[in-house]
Amino acid sequence: MDDGRVTPMRDPNRADEGDAFAARLADELPSLVRLATRLLADADVAEDCAQETVVGAWRRRDQLRDAAALPAWLRRSLVNRIIDRSRRHHDELDIDAVEADWRDDSYTVMPERVLERAELRDELEDGLARLPIIYRLPVVLHDALGWTGAEIASAMDIGLPAAKQRLRRGRMMLVSALAEDDARRQASLAQPMRCWRARRHVSAYLDGELDDATKATVERHLESCPTCPPLYASLVGVRATLGGLRDPDTVVEDQIAGRIREQLALERLAGSTDPVADSRDEHRRRWNERHDERVIESAEASALLVEEASKLSPGAVLDIACGDGTNAVWLAGQGWRATGVDWSSVALAKARAKAEGAGVAVEWVEADLLHWTPQNAAFDLVTVAYLHLPPPERRTVYAAAARAVAPDGRLLVVGHDRINLVEGVGGPQDPERLFTATELARELIQDDAALAIERAEVVRRVQPPERGPIDALLVLRRTDAEAA
Repeated sequence: MDDGRVTPMRDPNRADEGDAFAARLADELPSLVRLATRLLADADVAEDCAQETVVGAWRRRDQLRDAAALPAWLRRSLVNRIIDRSRRHHDELDIDAVEADWRDDSYTVMPERVLERAELRDELEDGLARLPIIYRLPVVLHDALGWTGAEIASAMDIGLPAAKQRLRRGRMMLVSALAEDDARRQASLAQPMRCWRARRHVSAYLDGELDDATKATVERHLESCPTCPPLYASLVGVRATLGGLRDPDTVVEDQIAGRIREQLALERLAGSTDPVADSRDEHRRRWNERHDERVIESAEASALLVEEASKLSPGAVLDIACGDGTNAVWLAGQGWRATGVDWSSVALAKARAKAEGAGVAVEWVEADLLHWTPQNAAFDLVTVAYLHLPPPERRTVYAAAARAVAPDGRLLVVGHDRINLVEGVGGPQDPERLFTATELARELIQDDAALAIERAEVVRRVQPPERGPIDALLVLRRTDAEAA
């Protein structure tokens, strides 16, 4: 029966390829859902992440060059998606405090108490939830799911040494989380090896990676030390218990698999063949979700932006990743001819409302910053505030921002400094997305020698001993009449 709708023509060969790829994605569903469920305490969020990963893979299928690499590609995408969606929990452990405890030769725990809690699934999962995501992932992936260090490093886009360090720290943090109410502290005796050295070797000892001489020294230390054996025993027991979290391959609810298959069917019917457009849609969707959830809205203009912009005569300003427009609206109110650009239509709708309420004119541009290019040398001031991207994407966006700066104009960048991860609060928890002002300046000047540093600083919003956010502030000036 003709219902009046027009069915688009489909290439039979491409359709067959799409059906085969969709079938492979469906085959990967069990492992993706299990992995997401193990890494996230919220089953609904885990399901969402698995579904988004599969649908995102379908949209970016043209980017997969080696079909055999599909499982690793999907796992890496899922891990990155989980990191992006994770929010710092108020009860998360602080790695500096935990390592300070483990460096203290008198620090120990009651292993029977730690193992008692580890054997209760709820207690164990509560303990895991208190680990920052970058430490929780390696522990669960390695000790619960049996991944190798190299596989973890690949999935998290970090080096193998960094993956091993995060695994070691994560194991320590988990024991500390399970033993937090354990007040037992005993004096440490003189040992063949200092306690901290022995404890740093713990992960390699458990995984059988120590050379014979170091292993023998660690074992002699354990024979006589009153504080380290309980820690080692707890680590061994917790590691073994984590192995019990593995679910059989068949544990995937039919309803979940069905919903994801339905979504894939809709994607296939849509027949999108433009991976660049799909990527843009994915970025827009993710940023719209974040602004819908109100997790990145700002009430006042950045204090650092206000400080720096107040030194300049108003001119043309471009606010990149302007979000809900707070900075651009403030700049327009100071007499700047402001343009704000962002991925998110949700954010820009809020920005337009702010500008209207403030009685100022701002040009708003909705664009994918990874593919949008501003006019070269057109702005007296270009600002980028708290835009934390993976290094390759960061270089693309920030280089375009620098090229937009007019002669004698400024590029102003504010973000969370990498030191914020260990000494500050809030902000992204993935060190790859953080930067220092000097390293970002080095990247930009390497590609554009006409840029000169005016400020490249670490800015603490709260002075020690209080703990608060720590920012990176970079101000570059274009010194010649030609934008690179």
